[in-house]
Amino acid sequence: MARADSLFNVVPKNYDNVAQSYLLAKQACDLISDKSFLKYQALSRAAFYAIWLALNDRERRDLLGHSSDAIHLSSEAIRLKQDGVEGYYFRAIATGLFAEQNKAAGRAAMNEIRADGERAAAIDPNFDRAGPHRLLGALYLRAPGPPVGIGSLRRAIEHLEKALELAPDYPENLIFLAEAYLKSNRSEEASELILRAQKSLSATGNLMDQQKWQKQIDELNAHLISPP
Repeated sequence: MARADSLFNVVPKNYDNVAQSYLLAKQACDLISDKSFLKYQALSRAAFYAIWLALNDRERRDLLGHSSDAIHLSSEAIRLKQDGVEGYYFRAIATGLFAEQNKAAGRAAMNEIRADGERAAAIDPNFDRAGPHRLLGALYLRAPGPPVGIGSLRRAIEHLEKALELAPDYPENLIFLAEAYLKSNRSEEASELILRAQKSLSATGNLMDQQKWQKQIDELNAHLISPP
């Protein structure tokens, strides 16, 4: 696990190093006894690495496989520690990634993500810079509304404002809430959040995250200039 973490933290981060981290973490999961807390940590880290690979699989080598693996690994983590935030949080993210590639998952996936996200928020709302509330906010923001889905702009804003309250300088919290404000015709507030996100980029995250966030900021700015 130490070797896996070391490879993951190599800067600049690259897919091949993280793929090796993932394999090492999975090996650790096989070697550690179920009775050890280290097993939970190894499963959680392996799930995290699998999610990273799915999110950054630009060549689409195994996006569906990695998201499916992350669901399995995080479910095993939950089995070992039902009050651990990592298992629920990572399973919610992995379920969303899997559903993006497997449309048959559909509505069931939305409900599973919501259930895991709410459980994670109840255990530790501060985890991953208010990640559980950010996840729930993004779910309500992007999901279709009733009767097809569970989308709700009101609920999205509630969760994203809570995420921003808990982690006010994290770019993703600012970006998602700005998007929600734009959709609710609160352009002035959205513009202020976009400026804050731009200023916070260099102080947070690695280069790949910064590039992703910059693209999202550019898209939001384009929407401000030329709304649909």
